[in-house]
Amino acid sequence: DKMLDQLILFPDWQAIRGYDSIQEQMLKGSEKYPWKDKENIFFWRGKVTGVLNKRQWLNFARPKLVALSLHYPNILDARFVDDNQS
Repeated sequence: DKMLDQLILFPDWQAIRGYDSIQEQMLKGSEKYPWKDKENIFFWRGKVTGVLNKRQWLNFARPKLVALSLHYPNILDARFVDDNQS
C-alpha cells in the first residue's frame, strides 16, 4: 500500500515507560496546556542525526518529515534545529 510507505513512526506513551520524570513532565504540560487550547497542527523540532549517507538523505525519517512540512504547512510544522542551540 502506497500510504504505508509514507508513514513516519514516533515514540508513544509505552515507548517512554520507565522514564518517570519524563512522564511527569508530560502530564504537567497537559494540565498547563489542555488539548482544547492547542492548535490543530503537528509540531516537531529536532537535530539532524543518523544521516550518514547524504545520497539517501530523504530516505531517513527526520528529513522526510521536514520535507513534508514544506508541502503541507497548514498541518505540519517540522524544522531542524542547529546543534549550537540550547
